[in-house]
Amino acid sequence: MTEAFNPKSQAYFFAVDPCDQTQVLNGPNPAARAANCAAAGVPAGFNALSNQRSFLGYSFGNPFLRNEKSDSFTAGVTLTPTFIPGLTVTADYVRVVLKNAISQFSASQVAAACYDASNYPANQFCGLVTRDAAHQLSNIGTTYFNSAKLRYKGILADVKYRFA
Repeated sequence: MTEAFNPKSQAYFFAVDPCDQTQVLNGPNPAARAANCAAAGVPAGFNALSNQRSFLGYSFGNPFLRNEKSDSFTAGVTLTPTFIPGLTVTADYVRVVLKNAISQFSASQVAAACYDASNYPANQFCGLVTRDAAHQLSNIGTTYFNSAKLRYKGILADVKYRFA
């Protein structure tokens, strides 16, 4: 309910600005990021303050979310050997695959998704990023989305020995 219908509410964020001089040549396509930052009017050698001070942002729900679906498998064994009194050994195997997992981008991820996109400024993230007259990040919106899959696989084990 919260992820789908959360009303727009204010929050304060810290964010790594992808147009900062230390970040502009990073990302999946540094040339695209640099070109997009320049297209936004951010000057070369820009020093962002967003990682040193918080700024206003907002968070809101997404009524277009799909339900999460999971598939899980677990198996376990507990051994209490009679030839070693007080010993208990347990092992569990766990596998979970969560489809349409509901996730939320951080303010840094929203900004990076905007400036790293090949369709800047027309992508869905750029409408959530605002800069002030000094080119500093001044407002970022975050919301929930469905990611493709989250997977977890592991073995949990425990050994206990009780002295009589």
